[in-house]
Amino acid sequence: MRLFTRDDERLDTAPWRFRLPRPSRALRPLAAAALVCLAALVLLSANDTAGQPTAAAPKPKDSRAAVPSGLVGVTVEVSSAAAATLRPGDHIDLLATAADTTTVAESALVLATGASQVFVAVPREAATRIAAIPADARITVTVRSP
Repeated sequence: MRLFTRDDERLDTAPWRFRLPRPSRALRPLAAAALVCLAALVLLSANDTAGQPTAAAPKPKDSRAAVPSGLVGVTVEVSSAAAATLRPGDHIDLLATAADTTTVAESALVLATGASQVFVAVPREAATRIAAIPADARITVTVRSP
């Protein structure tokens, strides 16, 4: 596609003259620009909702009040897939795997979930075991049937 043409017959004008592309050739760049703009809008709208709590997993207003008496609340780092499947009210077992697999909490009550965290209510002894989990250990969550 040539935008400029040589004008050899006229000496009083500039040696190059601007020429608009034919309408059929302008359609492809316009369609590509429209697709790029649409992709940018989709990405921007996806980022607006990231990090906002969903209606399916509401967080309690005051988590301290949600902990049943005789138990303590502990936040546990888990995979984002595990946190997405859990709901408040679920009972779970927490397993820690470093060199071997050990059960650190049984029948822990899920109080709230985050992107990769679970806030659970456990007895004080289980909270001590959870706090002693090494940083390189992998935490596995198993859901108990109701």
